[in-house]
Amino acid sequence: MNKQAPFSVDGVSIHSKYAPEKQAERFIQNNTDYVSTRTILVVGDGYGYVSAAAKNRFPSAKIISIYVSNHQPDFPHSWWNPFQNNPLYAFLRMNLHYSDLIGLKVLFWPPGCRVLEKNIPSVMEIIHNSIQMNQKELATIGFFGRQFLLHAARKIKRTIIGAEHLIARPPIIATSGPSLDSDLPTLKQFRSKIHLNVVSSALSPLLKAGIIPDSITATDAGFHAAQMLNSLLSHNSNYNLSSIPIICSPQAAIPSEIQNPIILSGDQNSPEGRLLDSAISLPIPILGTVTASAFSALKSAQLQPIFFAGLDLGTHNGKSHAQNHYSQKYSLERNHRFLPLETQSYIRSRGDSSSLEIYRKWFSSYCDNKAGDLWTSPYSASNLPKTTVQQFLNQHPLSNTIPTSLKNLQSQDKSLHNTTSTTIHLMNEEVRNCLNTWAETGMLPHYPAAGLELLVYTAYPALHCKLEDMPRNQAISQAHDDWMRCSNKISEYQNA
Repeated sequence: MNKQAPFSVDGVSIHSKYAPEKQAERFIQNNTDYVSTRTILVVGDGYGYVSAAAKNRFPSAKIISIYVSNHQPDFPHSWWNPFQNNPLYAFLRMNLHYSDLIGLKVLFWPPGCRVLEKNIPSVMEIIHNSIQMNQKELATIGFFGRQFLLHAARKIKRTIIGAEHLIARPPIIATSGPSLDSDLPTLKQFRSKIHLNVVSSALSPLLKAGIIPDSITATDAGFHAAQMLNSLLSHNSNYNLSSIPIICSPQAAIPSEIQNPIILSGDQNSPEGRLLDSAISLPIPILGTVTASAFSALKSAQLQPIFFAGLDLGTHNGKSHAQNHYSQKYSLERNHRFLPLETQSYIRSRGDSSSLEIYRKWFSSYCDNKAGDLWTSPYSASNLPKTTVQQFLNQHPLSNTIPTSLKNLQSQDKSLHNTTSTTIHLMNEEVRNCLNTWAETGMLPHYPAAGLELLVYTAYPALHCKLEDMPRNQAISQAHDDWMRCSNKISEYQNA
C-alpha cells in the first residue's frame, strides 16, 4: 500500500488504497478494444490513474479526461475538473472535435462518476449532449461533405463581389416566421430608408408582397434550399432581380440558372472555405441556421445594430411559416388523401424541434451579452428585445448617412483560378500524408491534422468501417479513391 498516494474525494474512495495503478490497468484492458480505439474520453477519474493507464495502453490515442478532484495531471492531454472557471460544456466544445468520434471510447469510472453526479447533477446530460451534437455534425458532414466542396467549386466561375457593395443603410433582415405577414406593411412603408436583407426561405413571401430586397442570404446546401431561390426567376417584376447580390457561404446551393453576383461569407479554414479563401470578404464562423449567418454577415460588414422581421423561433398562432412560403408549394405537391394539407399544417405547427431550441438559446445568449445589437418586431413571438422600425431608425447611426449604391460589379479576385489550383494541389498532398500515417501507424491522425477533414468530407464510410467489414488496406485504398474522385471533379468545374 502506498500511503502517500491519494485515493479518495469527499470521503469517497475513488481508487484502490493498495494498487491504484493495477486497478486502472485492469479497467482499461477490460473496457477497450485495442484495434479500434482512437480517442478515449475518461469520465470520473480521481487522480489520473485511469487516464495514465489509458495513455500507456494507447500511446497514439487522444486522451480527454474529466476529473472529479483538483488533480494536476503529470502527462500532456486535454483535461477538466470542477474547480476550473471554464464550464464543462465549453471545455468539451473546444476539445472534442467531431472527427474524434471515429474510434471514440467513453470510459465511465464508477466511483468518480458517483461523486461527479452528486456535485454536478447535470454532468452526464452535458456529456451526452456534447457527443450527440458532434454525432449530428459528423453525420451531416459525412453525408453532405462532398456536396459542400462541389458547391464551392461551382462558385469559382461566378461573379464574386466584395462586401463594400452592400448598401450602407440601417439593416433589417426578413426571415420566414409567421409574424412576417404582420411586418410586411411596415417594411413597405420604410423600404427606401433601410437595407433590406432577406434569408432565402423568406424570399418568396417578400416578392409576392411586391417588396424587392437589397440583398439575399443563402447558406444551405440542400435541394430545397436551392429551390427557394428560384423565386428570382419566376417572379414578374419591372426590377432587374438578377442584380441583387446573394450573400452566401461556399457550400450554399445556388441553381446554375441564377446568375446574380455573390458576396462570399463563411469560415476560411473549413475545407470548402479554403477553396474560395481569397474571395471570402465576410469571414464568419460556421453557424447552423441561415438566420444566424445573415446576422453575422451583416455584423461583419459593420452594419449593426440589426432589426429582424419575422423572427419567431417557433410556431405562432398555429402557423410555422409566413404566407407564400416555399413549404406551402411543397405541401401542395405532397397533398394526398392520407396526408392532406390540414394534417401537414398541424404537424408543422407542432414541430418546435430541438434545433429551434438551440437557436433560441443562441439568440438569447447573444442578446444577454451584446445588448442593443439585435432587435425584433413587436409582432415577433420570440422573447428577444423588441422595438418598432421607426424607433430603430431613429437610433441607428447609419440613418443620417448618404448610402452607397451598387455600381461596377466586378469580380473581386481575378487570381481566384490560380489560387484554387494551388489549394487543390495542397489538399491532394494533405490527403496522401494522412493516408500514409494511417497505413504506417494503423490509426488515423487526430484533428487538426491536415487532410483529416477532407477525408471525413469525402470518404467517411471508409474511415468509419470496422476491420471485420473491410481490411485496413482496402479502406485506405477506398478513401483515396473517394477523395480523388471529388478532387478531379473540383478541377473539372474550375477548368470548365
